[in-house]
Amino acid sequence: MSDGFERAPKGAHGGLGVSPGEHCGGSGGSPPRVDTDGGEALLQATRDLGCDYIFCSSGSEWAPVWEALVRQDLSGIPGPRYLDLTHETLAVAMATGYTTVTGAPQVVLLHAGAGLLQGANAIHGALLTGTAMVVCSAESTGYGDAAGPDPGSQWYRNLSVVGGP
Repeated sequence: MSDGFERAPKGAHGGLGVSPGEHCGGSGGSPPRVDTDGGEALLQATRDLGCDYIFCSSGSEWAPVWEALVRQDLSGIPGPRYLDLTHETLAVAMATGYTTVTGAPQVVLLHAGAGLLQGANAIHGALLTGTAMVVCSAESTGYGDAAGPDPGSQWYRNLSVVGGP
């Protein structure tokens, strides 16, 4: 069963664990691949929902999603665009506005703990207006734990300096 995505040749991904285009699920309801990581699974879920954007006030926990977005872009797979925003309330408010105008629910990624608290009033506002969205707040417990180079705990703080996500 085809899901409409082109497949890259096996091994064309540079050893990142999942080749561009190899993803979890799809509209066919196939089980996730064994080598699909959480970033690929979340990105595929956004595609399955028809999301145009991922609104994010990021923290270190979203590195697997950033890597999946890069693989999506490099392989030409259609999918949501990523917006890195400066505050959680802004991320939720932009998703609320976009969904209100288009009718298409969007995904919001918030930093764990205090990030979810910062977005709580905007999430409540979306609830009161009946605006559908998917809000995620998580901890990445596996990033940098595998064999090989470890980016360290501070690596993500420099991404905006060098043009990251």
